[in-house]
Amino acid sequence: MKPAFFNFAEGANLVPKNGTGADLVRPRLSSKFDVLGYFFQISVTLSVFAVVLVHSSAPVTFMIKLMKGSVAGWLGIIWYMGAALSLSLAAASPFRTLKASFYGLPFIIITLWCWATIFWSVDIDETLKGCVLVTCGLIGAMSVAVRYDWLELTHLLAWLLSAIIGASVLLALAVPSMGRMQEIYPGAWSGLFSEKQALGFTAVLQIIFVTVLGVYSSKHRVWLWAIPLGLIAIIGSQGKTALIMTFTGFAVIFGSKLLQSDRRLMLATLWLSVVFVGSMALLFYVEPDIIFKLTGKSSDLTGRKEIWEGIDYLIRQRPNFGWGYSVIWNDTENPTSPYQWIADIADFKPSNAHSSYKEAILSIGFVGLWMLVFLLAKFVFDCVIRLRTERIGASLSLAVIASLLVISSTETVFIGKMDLYWFLTMLLGVKIAMPSAKIAPPNSLVRPRINEIDRAGFYTY
Repeated sequence: MKPAFFNFAEGANLVPKNGTGADLVRPRLSSKFDVLGYFFQISVTLSVFAVVLVHSSAPVTFMIKLMKGSVAGWLGIIWYMGAALSLSLAAASPFRTLKASFYGLPFIIITLWCWATIFWSVDIDETLKGCVLVTCGLIGAMSVAVRYDWLELTHLLAWLLSAIIGASVLLALAVPSMGRMQEIYPGAWSGLFSEKQALGFTAVLQIIFVTVLGVYSSKHRVWLWAIPLGLIAIIGSQGKTALIMTFTGFAVIFGSKLLQSDRRLMLATLWLSVVFVGSMALLFYVEPDIIFKLTGKSSDLTGRKEIWEGIDYLIRQRPNFGWGYSVIWNDTENPTSPYQWIADIADFKPSNAHSSYKEAILSIGFVGLWMLVFLLAKFVFDCVIRLRTERIGASLSLAVIASLLVISSTETVFIGKMDLYWFLTMLLGVKIAMPSAKIAPPNSLVRPRINEIDRAGFYTY
């Protein structure tokens, strides 16, 4: 097929490539296609924003707040719009997305296992819906992963997450009846979200992205001033767990920076990191309730142990394969659904498992749990071995996954459909596994191939 946006008569297909790939000469566009090209790229960027925004759940929860808590059936369309946009991003660059799928193989395998649970699911329709949404999210994550370099990706998500947190803070201050919780934790900020934890955890991600952007790019130092915005949201949400995540994120970012310095400092930092991580792992093993104690709470008071007792009862009945992906928490009113065992044992109606690993066993069994453990271990391993070659990417990815792992035993943050935490895990996990850009001689020329993007931001088809 003929490339769309380049005027080959002017030699615009020959693009000089330097060592970093950051300052390539913008190709001269024919007057016929330059407007279309810019319009296309703007459309792609807006689609990426929309996909991430839908995964954050903010549009749905904000609409529920506008409707005074009533849930309309048409709100489900928002999830499917996000899924459709994910597919459209892949369709805009199918060959490169397909190539990325090789590096996302662990995510593909666990997603296929979710599909396999249809054969023994207690609610086939719900499992089918959940599998469709989580698959589209994976496709969208792979498409975004190959579309931007690390700096561009960090910059884009820093903008979006800061906008979400900024809007949440404004809503909490200007309209307390909507932006703050009225029940359970009265007065705690929830912003655009349904509850305070979601605001706090999203603020942690915002802080990580703006910190990495400001620390690693001298042109973006101003983004460090956006850190207080996330801290204000966390303080307003009264999220002590989010503060622990923030501390973890900061520690990983600056620890990564030290590991990327000269070798003596790198070795000293590496030794201290091994000692610290090993000590924390031992502490979590000996005292699994340490997160609760650090936040001044008890697992008994939060109701988690009661929830887990009900989950364990269900797990014992289907330990290896689970009850089916995305079925337990969607059918809370059906008196014959497995959920009723959890509600009866806990003596209240929980909305999730409050444990990523118990959630995994409950829905996709111990087989799925070991897939998840392998996937997360590989993610961390990829980050560690590439700390000195993919400086921004490894630091960002390690900070995000470390902050999520800290709360993963007490919160459900993995394998969720249309879920921001799982979307970022897939996005960063795929991208950090991809090979680094090859360094070419400064005077070399490269011809953009079919369906590839050059550094000016234009695709060829």
